[in-house]
Amino acid sequence: MSAVLRAAPFLWRREYFGCFLWSKDRSAFFKLEGQDALVWSLVRSGVPVPDIVSAHARTLPGLSDLQEVDRSIARLLSADLLLLGASPEPETGLLEAYEAFHLFRPKVATSKPVWVHLQPFTFCNLSCSHCYCNSSPSASKFRLDIQVWRDLIRRFDEYGIAEVFITGGETTLLDGAWELLAEIRSRGMGTGISTNAVLVTPTILDRLRELSITRVQVSIDGCEKTHEFFRGRQGQFHKTISNIAKLASIAEPVINTTVNQLNLHELDGIVKIGKSAGARKFKFFPQKRTGRAASLCDLALSDKEILGELASSCRELSERHGVDIETTTPNDLCGSGRSGFAVDEIADVYPCIFGIGSLSQRAGNLLQDSIDDLWFDAQVMVDFRKRVAQPCHNCEDL
Repeated sequence: MSAVLRAAPFLWRREYFGCFLWSKDRSAFFKLEGQDALVWSLVRSGVPVPDIVSAHARTLPGLSDLQEVDRSIARLLSADLLLLGASPEPETGLLEAYEAFHLFRPKVATSKPVWVHLQPFTFCNLSCSHCYCNSSPSASKFRLDIQVWRDLIRRFDEYGIAEVFITGGETTLLDGAWELLAEIRSRGMGTGISTNAVLVTPTILDRLRELSITRVQVSIDGCEKTHEFFRGRQGQFHKTISNIAKLASIAEPVINTTVNQLNLHELDGIVKIGKSAGARKFKFFPQKRTGRAASLCDLALSDKEILGELASSCRELSERHGVDIETTTPNDLCGSGRSGFAVDEIADVYPCIFGIGSLSQRAGNLLQDSIDDLWFDAQVMVDFRKRVAQPCHNCEDL
């Protein structure tokens, strides 16, 4: 292979397995392993193809088999990851680029994060009895300047984070939250919001539409009596259901239910109510012993109930009602600490959003530490990933 080639204009980062590539608008992602990753990165660095297939290159591990190198080039061309034409990059020496590729390989066999749960505030119009982060009307709005959060979003973008989800608190109430959502969308990253849907105004609908935010997670804690018990305010249930229907006209609402002893047997009713309002996706995850819910331990499901009754109910309800239901399953590890992490209102980092506020779960702070240092070296993260027991209780201080 002696054609003049250039790398397709993807953003990329080095991973332990090779390279992770993505388009600027996050519409395309590629995982390159082994020799394919090496060849692509060399071309991306400006190494001419004749150098990659030269006699000198065949003395280097990963480039020694000329036929295999040609096959890698063919695969990359077929996938449009290499293109015909001169590279805009300055020509680089083979050995320099080869050594750089190996130098920046992560030290451990853990993929870098692809999503972040960002909780920049805990201000909320409700004070739910089972809230994991103690949100309330008296809680803080923003403890860090909006520009600080913009800078963090920029860092996430440059690092290769694909999605940044804003949570709180009640996201729809604060202009600053909308500014951050706009920043995320302007960078092509995916996003979504969580809301109690107590207040869904035409302005809120317009903002969601303008930012093309289609993932809206709405909390429903049971049928009317149970929902209003947890929410601590009467007369909100029917308003919330009506507002879900409004959201369904422009977005894809996902009903999120924190499952416990009071609502475990109301899941069928929740699905029926959600469907009637236009929802087709549900998340039924067990209540964690965190935040205010730590004082409601008697309501928490047992492990047997989580892996037995809850899991089987979700399968049955999904089939019967023709909806998607996400829940805890025996064979799937939680992605927290493995594919993403959470950030609290002062930029402290935690493996899981439910562990926010617990000092034993704190990995470090983004204003002081690099993402790589927090992800790969923080002992909290390392220990978190070692725990594989199901159901997951990693975020809880037991």
